[in-house]
Amino acid sequence: MAMTVRELQIRRETAFRAARAVYEKAESEAAGGRDMSAAEQKEFDRHTDEVAAIDSRMSAAETLERFGAPGQRICRPPAGHWDKDGDFHASRGANAVGDPVRFTDERGQVGYLLERGQKVAELPGKGGSEGRYSGRHIGHYIRACITGDWKRDFEQFSMSGNVNSLGGYLVPDEMSSEVIDLARAQSVLQAAGSRSVVMDSDTLKMATLILDPAVEAKGENSAFVGSDAAFSAILFCPKTFGTIVRSSMELATDSPNFVEEIQKSLAAGCAAFLDKNGLVGTGGANQFLGIQGRTGLSTVTSAGSPTSYAKWLTAAQKLWDTPANVLADEKMSYILSPRDAAKLAGLTEATTNGYLQPPWPIAQMDRFITSALPITQGVALNESSSFVGRFQECIFALRTGAEIRISDEGEDAFQKYQLLIRLVCRVDFNLARPARLCEISGILA
Repeated sequence: MAMTVRELQIRRETAFRAARAVYEKAESEAAGGRDMSAAEQKEFDRHTDEVAAIDSRMSAAETLERFGAPGQRICRPPAGHWDKDGDFHASRGANAVGDPVRFTDERGQVGYLLERGQKVAELPGKGGSEGRYSGRHIGHYIRACITGDWKRDFEQFSMSGNVNSLGGYLVPDEMSSEVIDLARAQSVLQAAGSRSVVMDSDTLKMATLILDPAVEAKGENSAFVGSDAAFSAILFCPKTFGTIVRSSMELATDSPNFVEEIQKSLAAGCAAFLDKNGLVGTGGANQFLGIQGRTGLSTVTSAGSPTSYAKWLTAAQKLWDTPANVLADEKMSYILSPRDAAKLAGLTEATTNGYLQPPWPIAQMDRFITSALPITQGVALNESSSFVGRFQECIFALRTGAEIRISDEGEDAFQKYQLLIRLVCRVDFNLARPARLCEISGILA
């Protein structure tokens, strides 16, 4: 596999530092320096030749990445440091898109804005790869709760600080954050580009630009008329959601894959909840308002039963035309229900009867399919919606990663020899620039 520009940069820097070390060694070992030995000269030439070769490869790689990057976006450099030996070490939490963006809110609280692939569990104070529970997963903890064999999974773990008033166990925050990360990884909205912000208070206000300033030409010695960029604030007030999972103690104890299945099940349930409410949440009691019905959203209505990709093409045009426009070469995605995805996939051409190919704007988009989109909307309860645009405008606010308690008491679990696992999360959802998203509504089978 071809190396990326960042990987080549790291390799070049390593070679350059190695060459410089050879040179500086010769310069420092005598007054006024000394000539390099034959072996040193050979090593020096080897490293400098590698630098020159990498320079040539970087030029080609940069050209390919420049042409392949929508909107000429600049990627963040890899996060980390160089040690004294010239080796590069990625920082904790670093990944393909760098470290999460760190910010300070109006209260002076530190927050983090996470993109796809960045993890809550790797934020400062969440444990991460260097934390107390390094290499341990929530499954280990649940197994210890079930079997009582704490030494097997936590040699240094003290149970006394995690026993609640009912005799149950509170999963450490460093580990429970793993569930919300797994949920984010399974979320369709996250895959489409939505971001997450981690809150340190019960509310969070973020500024957003909803209209770019107008740029104008002026004559000599004339004044600019000027214009204001339109800013707004989006407010996050987390809502509480969760579930209680029951299991017989026999199943929990005897099934070797129980802990893995519980972990995956909790994550999948969270992902489905986030997607459904992020897409079509009504904003009613204890719910957050999803994309559907947002003020400022572009719309294509009364789509009917699709016979072509025309409605999706119209949605793309609306997004290009909007004041907060999406550039024609800027990456967009679309999300639709399984029913509508199958309908589009089955469309055929009238003359050849071959499957209909989407036009290039739609073909260039990433397509995501989710059952979180209902097909029971409209007066006749047979309509659905699809969403198109830049899903980076979607932001989930996470007040807590996930609180997980495990108990065999409460209700009638003790009498029935059952295990109760309770998951609670506090989350809100908002859009930074609604005009960069479009809803296609009224889709029929």
